[in-house]
Amino acid sequence: MTIKTDVKRDIRLDEGWNPKPYKCTEGVWTIGYGTNITRITKEEGAALLDLRLDKIINHDLLSFTKELPNLNDARKAVLINMLYQLGLQGVKRFKRMRQAIIDKDFKRASLEMLDSRWHRQTPNRCRRLAKIMETGKPLKIKIINHFTNHFRPDEKPDL
Repeated sequence: MTIKTDVKRDIRLDEGWNPKPYKCTEGVWTIGYGTNITRITKEEGAALLDLRLDKIINHDLLSFTKELPNLNDARKAVLINMLYQLGLQGVKRFKRMRQAIIDKDFKRASLEMLDSRWHRQTPNRCRRLAKIMETGKPLKIKIINHFTNHFRPDEKPDL
């Protein structure tokens, strides 16, 4: 065994597992095996994103697209993005969108995306993804740091 393996085993025993955020004995928001979530690095965020995308691509997407026609990469990316935000159960609620995709009626599929609570909650994202679903072509987007855009400089999120 390596030192990392030994320490990992000990930390798992000491910290225990909790899949939901909780406050530790010091009042710090924590998740998993005692991981502080009030501050994570961009690298840690990227690692979590990669882990979630691997699961979505290798499990959720396959589960959702079993009876769907072959989709191009742009349309698959739309479904992966939706699965990331809404989860498999959330995307399964888009029954009319799914049927439109089966019918290869991508205009109707995009309209079904827009006729949703999801669209009302995240309109820019939904409109962008609906356009990609309709056309089958990726759009260029400007990447912004959402965290800094949601809070004024003098505000801090309540975690």
